[in-house]
Amino acid sequence: MLGMLCAVPAKSRADSFSQSINVSSGVVYNTDPLFTPANQPVWLAVLSPTYTVANTSGLNEWSLNAGLNIQRSSDTLVMVNRNDPTATLGWVHTLQSGSVSIKAHYEQDSTLFGVGQVGNSLVAQDGTSYVQSITANWLYNLNDTWQLDSGATANHTTYSSVNTTSPGGSNSTGSLFGYQSNTYNTKLTKQFSNTLSAYGQISYTQFSLDNQPISDTQFNTILGIQSTLSETLTLLADAGVTDTSGNAFSTPGNAGASSSTTGAIGNITLNYLGLRSNGSLTVSRTDMPSGFGGFVLTDELNGEYSHDLSSNNSIGTGYTYAKNLSLYIDTISQFSVWFSHQISSALSLKLMLQQRTFSAPGFSGASDNVASLFLTYNNPDF
Repeated sequence: MLGMLCAVPAKSRADSFSQSINVSSGVVYNTDPLFTPANQPVWLAVLSPTYTVANTSGLNEWSLNAGLNIQRSSDTLVMVNRNDPTATLGWVHTLQSGSVSIKAHYEQDSTLFGVGQVGNSLVAQDGTSYVQSITANWLYNLNDTWQLDSGATANHTTYSSVNTTSPGGSNSTGSLFGYQSNTYNTKLTKQFSNTLSAYGQISYTQFSLDNQPISDTQFNTILGIQSTLSETLTLLADAGVTDTSGNAFSTPGNAGASSSTTGAIGNITLNYLGLRSNGSLTVSRTDMPSGFGGFVLTDELNGEYSHDLSSNNSIGTGYTYAKNLSLYIDTISQFSVWFSHQISSALSLKLMLQQRTFSAPGFSGASDNVASLFLTYNNPDF
């Protein structure tokens, strides 16, 4: 249920300290992660420990989430060995009628999955993306029903030497470029009841490529609602207009003439939470900064569903479809099924099967079948 907007009194904050640890280890088999006609398979051994700590003292709360993704590959020409760290440091200070917060984040990830799966074109080499960001936010409760949420995010993303392939082959190969983006946003929310709220949001983003004569600005205006439809269903829906202007992106590394585009963006998310099953369905159109030279417009469909067979066993399925509308009009889809067994309160085993496909005009299409088995240790009160 959606709660009424209200100030959080300082005396309600009790001092506390908590820490948790999660360690996941397993093996993954990919039949063709690069989507090549030669079908280059690879085995991966993966170990991913994560540590989380949070401390509340008076009106301040500090949190740290740190992890490391260790990957060893049977063929480093296809997928490289990886030691990718991630860390998020956060601070929240409670005010009489709201809060202020700051969050710093750093992560490394493979470009094959960090970039390719969001519909941003085919990445033809397993490189690394490096993301650094800092976000400041101010939340203010105007009264019991009106809330103002303002924030700013500075992001810098760089890449190791990776190539991207457009349909047609290596003659049209380009590179991912490091970029900076600064986003400022303000959101005003009106709570009509415990089950219905509406909001309006405006955001402004400055984008520029590192060491390249390409820069863009984007202004978004969005109206949305959030509603509890029943005891099991919630709905979030918004729609708006995006206006982008700046140097047109023609070929990688080259700036074209000044241009301006206006288009529609939006999101519809339906969540289901039952006694033994849960699921979600999201349809969205986004226009986001990318290392391909500007803002990338993407249509995306995401659906997932899980069901508890018993207290220890569960099954699930998921589907993702993303269509890139800005570069080569390509599509990436992924279908997955999984089975999970809770061995004990801290240990679980998960088997997952996936199929990923890539297609585009002038490209014959390719698929990658994935099988993975992971053992996870989770201690939320370490």
